[in-house]
Amino acid sequence: MHRTVEEATIKRLCHKIKAEFNTYLQPFLVAYNYTKRLKHLRGLTPYEFVCAGWRKKPTTFNSDPTYSTLYHILILAY
Repeated sequence: MHRTVEEATIKRLCHKIKAEFNTYLQPFLVAYNYTKRLKHLRGLTPYEFVCAGWRKKPTTFNSDPTYSTLYHILILAY
């Protein structure tokens, strides 16, 4: 993931200030986590993989990932 973020952000854009970088990075991470299907996760997106792990063994998580992620998407949308 680090290489993907670096290629999509740092190598392609010259960010003069941190706020400019964060403005680009947040939508990229949302898109990556909800749409990028990864071979290492058996074709699931990172979000789907985390939710599947939560359904199998919710005691290993501090909170429900479906609730917190929906909250973050709604915040980023506005």
